[in-house]
Amino acid sequence: MEITLTRLQNLKRLVAECHSQQAFAGEAGLSVQYLNQLLMGHRNIGEKTARKLELALRLESGWLDRGNDEQRSPVDVVLSQKAITVGLMFDRLPPDQQAAMQKVIAALAQSVDGHDQADCG
Repeated sequence: MEITLTRLQNLKRLVAECHSQQAFAGEAGLSVQYLNQLLMGHRNIGEKTARKLELALRLESGWLDRGNDEQRSPVDVVLSQKAITVGLMFDRLPPDQQAAMQKVIAALAQSVDGHDQADCG
């Protein structure tokens, strides 16, 4: 399959995982207008744009170039050392405290970004 078609299919899959194109565009660091041009095939997803998207979405470099028949798997997401440390600490909490922390983190993320992070990827 041609790489531009593969990238487009993968982009469409990622956008479908999100609750709206506007939320996805914000998450990916793109304008909604530019995202629509990519999705409609009016612009190709070039090398530079593909890598920019992968970085913004915390995907493994080259992810958009591969045939990804299944939805994103946890191993495709690249986490910082800080995020890994926080995740390990979170896993040690009892379930009721985990639920409380999820609510706190979701509220903080929404206040910072203006949208619910849990709705995208």
